[in-house]
Amino acid sequence: MLLRLRNSVASMTGMARAQERTANNLANAGTLGFKRERAFVEVLNEHIDTDGGPHSNRAIRQYVDFSQGPMEQTGNRFDMALEGEGFFALTDPDTTETSYTRAGRFRLDGDGMLVSPSGKQVEGEGGPIQIPLDAKEIEFRSDGTLMVDGLQAGRVTMVTFEDLSVLTRQSAAEFTAGDAESTESKALLRQGFVEKSNAEPIEAMTGMIKHLRLFEMQQRMLRGTDENLSQSVRSLGRF
Repeated sequence: MLLRLRNSVASMTGMARAQERTANNLANAGTLGFKRERAFVEVLNEHIDTDGGPHSNRAIRQYVDFSQGPMEQTGNRFDMALEGEGFFALTDPDTTETSYTRAGRFRLDGDGMLVSPSGKQVEGEGGPIQIPLDAKEIEFRSDGTLMVDGLQAGRVTMVTFEDLSVLTRQSAAEFTAGDAESTESKALLRQGFVEKSNAEPIEAMTGMIKHLRLFEMQQRMLRGTDENLSQSVRSLGRF
C-alpha cells in the first residue's frame, strides 16, 4: 500500500513538472528564436523491495531542444536568421556580459549600432556592428559579411558550442555560456528572415491535456488507496 502511495506521488510530481514545462513552451510558441524545453526520465537502481514490490529511483532530466525552427521572410534588411547550428552573440553595453540567441530581429539605434529589441549590441569580428545612418545599400551575406554601399564593413559573429548543454537560458530566446569556449559556426545567415519558435502549439496543447488526464488518474488511485488504508485501520480497530 505504502509503495503504491509513493509511486502515485512520484508520478503526480513528474506530471506537474511536465505540465509547467509544456505550458511554458505553449506560451512561447510565438516568440522568435525560442527553443522548447524537453525532458527524459532516467531510471536507476531498479530492484524488488522487502515487501516484494518493484522499486526504482527516477530522475527527470530537463534539456533545451535546439532544433531548427521554421523561417519566416520579413523583407526587413536588419532581420537575420541562421540556417544550421549557431548563435548570434550579443553584448550588454551596460554590463559587458555576452549572451547568445537565434532571435535575429535587429534594428539600428541612434548611433548606428545594430542592436536587439532589448538594446544589446550585435557582435562582429572586430567589435559591435555599426552601420552609418546614411547608408543606402546594406547587405548581409550568407557568411555574415556586411557590405555597406558596396564596401565591406565588417562581419557578423556566428558561434556555436561543442556541447550545447553548457548553455543556460537567460530569457525566452537568450542563453549564457559561463566560461565555456565557443567555436565558429558553419551556419548560413539569411538576411530578411527570422527564425520562429520551434515549439508546436498543437503538440503542446495535446501534451497538456494528456498530462492533466494522467494526473487525475493518479489522483483517483491515490484517493482509492487512502480509502482502503482507512478501511483497513477501522477493521483492525474492531479486534
